[in-house]
Parts: sequence; structure tokens; C-alpha cells
Amino acid sequence: YLIYHATNGIKSWIESSNKTVKPD
Repeated sequence: YLIYHATNGIKSWIESSNKTVKPD
């Protein structure tokens, strides 16, 4: 559960980062 939760959190963090900063 902890691993799944951590992976989910990282995934959301990456998604939000990509939306905020778009490296072209």
C-alpha cells in the first residue's frame, strides 16, 4: 500500500509539474 501510495503521489506530482512547466 505504501509503495502504491508513493507511486501515485509521484505520478500526480510529475503531472502537475508538466502542466506548470512545459519543457520544449
